[in-house]
Amino acid sequence: MFFIRMWFLLKTFFIILLWPSSIDRTTTRKRLLTLLVGANVEVLTTFGYVSGRVVSVKKDYVVLMDSLDTEIFVRIAKVESIRT
Repeated sequence: MFFIRMWFLLKTFFIILLWPSSIDRTTTRKRLLTLLVGANVEVLTTFGYVSGRVVSVKKDYVVLMDSLDTEIFVRIAKVESIRT
């Protein structure tokens, strides 16, 4: 019984310790933006809000087209939130 409790304690400790590093937020944002290609979105970055239609999603950036038909390139790593 003691060994089972110690095993559970160690397993829980390592899960909690490694949990933040196991989530790749950039990949999650990239998948979400890929699903939103063609949709109008508002993206919050570390520099402010950017809005436009998602044209394409590349390896580390997304291309938005604003209302004046200007292409805007946003690094996916700098995206904090996405709103449709």
